[in-house]
Amino acid sequence: MVYIKKVEIYGFKSFGFTNKVINLEEGLVCITGPNGSGKSNILDAIAFALGENSPKTLRVDRLHSLLHDNANDSRRKRVRVSVTFDNIDRGIPMDSNTVTITREMPLDGDSIYLLNGKHVSKSTITDLLEVAFASPNKLNNVQQGMIMRIAELNAEERRKILEDIIGLSYFDKKKEEAMKQLSEADRKLEVALARMGEIRKRIDELELERNNQMRFHYLEKEIKKLNAIRISNTIKRYRVRINELNKLIEEKSKEKEELSKEFDKVRMELEELERERGKIMQEVDKSTKNKAEINTKISNLIVRLEQLKATKNASEQRINVIGNAIPSLIKEKEELKQKISKLEVEIKRIEEEARSLDEKKNNINNNISKLNKNLDQLNKELSELNTKENRLNSALRDKEGLYTNIKSSLAEISERLKVLDEHINSNATKLENLSKEVNRLEDNLKQLEGIKDKRDKDLSNIKDDIERLTKMKSKLSQYIDEALDVLE
Repeated sequence: MVYIKKVEIYGFKSFGFTNKVINLEEGLVCITGPNGSGKSNILDAIAFALGENSPKTLRVDRLHSLLHDNANDSRRKRVRVSVTFDNIDRGIPMDSNTVTITREMPLDGDSIYLLNGKHVSKSTITDLLEVAFASPNKLNNVQQGMIMRIAELNAEERRKILEDIIGLSYFDKKKEEAMKQLSEADRKLEVALARMGEIRKRIDELELERNNQMRFHYLEKEIKKLNAIRISNTIKRYRVRINELNKLIEEKSKEKEELSKEFDKVRMELEELERERGKIMQEVDKSTKNKAEINTKISNLIVRLEQLKATKNASEQRINVIGNAIPSLIKEKEELKQKISKLEVEIKRIEEEARSLDEKKNNINNNISKLNKNLDQLNKELSELNTKENRLNSALRDKEGLYTNIKSSLAEISERLKVLDEHINSNATKLENLSKEVNRLEDNLKQLEGIKDKRDKDLSNIKDDIERLTKMKSKLSQYIDEALDVLE
C-alpha cells in the first residue's frame, strides 16, 4: 500500500517563499500545533498537489489566493507543492520505488504538473492516483467536521457519500459513457448499412445498365463489323471492276490504236491504188493495147478499192464505238472511285464510333470498379463496427457485473451502517471517539465537494480500464474491511 513519504511546500499559503520539507513515516502520523499554525494547510497543500481545483475545498476565495501573501517579497511569483509517495509495492503502476507528483502555479498562469520531474497532464496524474486508490476524492483525505456531518446524515445520504468515496459514481459514469458509445456505434452501423443498401442498389442498377450497354455495344460492334466486312467486300469488288475496266480501256485503246494503224495503212493503200489507177488511165489514154487485160486489172482494183473502203468504214465505225465506250468506262471508273472514297470515310466513322464506345465501356467499368471499392470499404467499416459493438457489449457486460458486485457490497455496507447507527445511538462514548476521529479527518473530506468525475479514456483503452477497475475492486474491498474494522 502506497503512503505519502515526503511533502515539499513553497509559496503556499502560510509557508512563505522558502522550501519547506515535511517527512512522514508509514502508519499513523500526528501533526500537532496551536490554532493557526498551519496544520490544515498541510492537508490543503497535499490536495492541491494531487489536482484539487475547488477554492472552497482549499478554503480560499480563488486559486491564486493560495500564494503566500507577502507583497514585499520580490520572489512572490509562484506556488509549488511536491508530494512523494513510497511505491515499493508498485501500487502506483510505475517502475520506481518513489513517485513524486509536483504542481506549480504561477501568479498569472495555469497549473503545471510534473511526474518524477517530467511534464504530464492532470489526467495522467489522476489516472495513476485512481489505480493506487490515492486520489483526493477517496477516503484518504477527510476534511475537518466531515465525520460529524456524516454521523448526522441519514442512511440514504450516507449511502450516496459512500458511493462517491468508493468510486461507484465512476462506474455509473463509465457505464453511461459505454452505453452512449454503444448507441453511437449502433447509429453509425445503421447509417453504414443504409449507405451500403443505397450503394448496393446503385451497383445493381449500374450492373444492369452495364450488361445492357455491353450487349448493345457487342451487337453494335458486330453490326459495324459486318458492315465493315460488307463495305470492304464492296470496295474489293469495285476495285476489281476498276481493274477490269482499266484493262478493258487499255485493250480498247490498243485495239483503237491498231485499227487506226490499219486505217492509215488502208488509206495509204487506197491512195496508192488511186495513184496507180491514174497511171493506168494515163496508159489507157496512150494506148489501147491490152485493153481487156487492163479492164480486168481495173475491175480488180475497183473491187479491191471497194473492199478497202468497206474495211475503212467498218474500222471508222468500230473506232467510233470504242471512242464512245471509253468515256463511259472512264465515267464508271470515276463513280467507283467516289464510292470507294465514301466507303472509306464510312469505315473511318465506324472506327471512331467503335473507339468512342470502347471509351464509354471503359468509363462504365471504371465507375463500377470504384463502386466496388466503396462497397469493400463499407464492408470493412461494417466489420469494424461489428467488432467494436461486440467489444463494447463485452466491456459493458463486464462493467455491469462489476457494477452489480459493487451494488451488492454497498447494500451490505448499508446494512452494516444501520447496525452501526444503532450502536452509535446506544453508545455515547464510542460516538465521542468517532467524533474525535472525524475531527482528524474532516479537513481532507472537504475535497470531495469540488471533484468532478475523471474524464473517460478512449474506447480503445477499455481493456486497460477493466484491468484497472479490477485492481481498484480488490483495493476497495481491502479498504472497506479496514474501515469497518476501525468503525467496529
